[in-house]
Amino acid sequence: MSRFLRLFTLASPFLGALLASGLPVHAQEAAGERRRLNFSGLAEAGVASDYGTFNRLAHRTALEVDLTTHVAFHPAFAAQVRTTLRDGHAPRQGAGATWTELRYDGAQINWKPGRKTILMAGDLIGGSGYFQYTRYRRVAAVVGEHSLRGAGVRHGNLVVHTGLATDTAGVAEDWAVYVRWTRTITEHLSWSPSFRYTAGLHKAYPFELGVSFNGNFEDMFLLQGHMAMNYWNTATDPGSLILIEPRYVYGDYFVAATLLYSDKGEVPAPNTQRLTHTWVSLEDLLLSVEPGKAFGGMYAASLSLEYRDPRFTHTRDQSVGMIPTLWIYPAPRAEWRLWTSLEKPLASGRAGHPRFGLGSELSFVF
Repeated sequence: MSRFLRLFTLASPFLGALLASGLPVHAQEAAGERRRLNFSGLAEAGVASDYGTFNRLAHRTALEVDLTTHVAFHPAFAAQVRTTLRDGHAPRQGAGATWTELRYDGAQINWKPGRKTILMAGDLIGGSGYFQYTRYRRVAAVVGEHSLRGAGVRHGNLVVHTGLATDTAGVAEDWAVYVRWTRTITEHLSWSPSFRYTAGLHKAYPFELGVSFNGNFEDMFLLQGHMAMNYWNTATDPGSLILIEPRYVYGDYFVAATLLYSDKGEVPAPNTQRLTHTWVSLEDLLLSVEPGKAFGGMYAASLSLEYRDPRFTHTRDQSVGMIPTLWIYPAPRAEWRLWTSLEKPLASGRAGHPRFGLGSELSFVF
């Protein structure tokens, strides 16, 4: 297995579990974890501005610090508590506010009565079809990331959550059910259908459903694909999404790509796929090619070349850009990502001025 693929294989499952719901009990056991107390979290910050000036400096990503505390009371019984600090710029979070006080973000208990079964209760984080694309790794394309305050069960490859629903911006909805099942074809091939339905909304029957594919071919070619749709009611248009993300690895070199196509219709539904914390809708079209190289076992660098079209129905809102990224792995279960970006809108006039940005994200488990 190549050096970069070892780093990529380490980072991706770790970050998926960490950012979705913290390090789960079964993941700790699979890693041979025996400590009673563990912590996981991330610190993220990013800014953007017009090219050559700081006069219109704006946040590029949600400035936040997350910390999840994991406590193992017994090999079969554990709990986690999530806390968050955010700067409040995200929609529904008090745009423009300074750093808020430390906020309780949820708690969860897990009980494992048998070898294949885990019972869960509390604030359960769900979501499926997560991006591999660097900037969107916290975004679920099939069933959007959400929290259900209720109960759930994991039995083998089947996961079921049910409870009072809130979206990732903290807005309460009504009772919801989330289901995901993974079918393993071979050791390196699997597909996973998932579904969420929310009940109790007036004249609305919202659901999200889709299927994901995950393939690893000889540790050289990795492929993830997702197809999804969403529906709200007859007053809005149903939406659909296709996401394909191949990755080719050769020694220390790699090339990754992302193709996102999203059809929201003329009247997008409220549950259309969105960025997890800023709550901005995904682009209608995103194309990205990202070559890179690993340097030893601690560093990697990449350059993403991108084309974006936020809405097909809007003219001249497309843009092209490039994002150099440096990856640092200071510890076996830590990742630090530093990036800068240059984006050129294709519009004319002031709206077409280039924009630049920079940011940092540190993720860890200890």
